[in-house]
Amino acid sequence: MRTDHIANVANHMIGDMERQRLKVTLRWTYEGAIIRQVDEHNPNWYQRFCAEHSPSRRTHLRKRKKPDTIIKRQRTLQALHEIRAGKWDTLYAERLMPYIRAIHNNLQQGIQS
Repeated sequence: MRTDHIANVANHMIGDMERQRLKVTLRWTYEGAIIRQVDEHNPNWYQRFCAEHSPSRRTHLRKRKKPDTIIKRQRTLQALHEIRAGKWDTLYAERLMPYIRAIHNNLQQGIQS
């Protein structure tokens, strides 16, 4: 894949991250319980990226001491900016490249990610 294509896809992904962000609100049920309701979602590719890099330990307790994923949103954005600038030698850049290729292929076919 050409360097300018990689930069364009990284720019597209940055736009996705800026437009879409997970937003969860608390709602009361009729029974008086409080539930979490997802109002907005992260981009699909970012959801898959986080799921693919989740830690091996699983806990079903809500009050976790450890995160559900090793991926951080701010670090992902930083890596996308670096990739757009031509720096691909970071761990995050290496992890993001399969997603960049997939999104590039989808955009070439006219499919939105």
